[in-house]
Amino acid sequence: GSELRCANMGKYRFAIDRGGTFTDIFAQLPDGKVRIYKLLSQDSSYDDAPREGIRRIMSEVLHARNTSRSV
Repeated sequence: GSELRCANMGKYRFAIDRGGTFTDIFAQLPDGKVRIYKLLSQDSSYDDAPREGIRRIMSEVLHARNTSRSV
């Protein structure tokens, strides 16, 4: 797996299993919660399944974080 540290957000841990048909993306968030995505390994709507999975997870987390702040 690999780790990503975002400013003021803590450490994210990712593990990715890219197969012929599906790519599984596991993410452990700084608060210990887990997100898992399963994407097609090849799809015309994105260039790279692992990068797209990480983008979706980060987008979801940042959106939830911004929504909770504005409430």
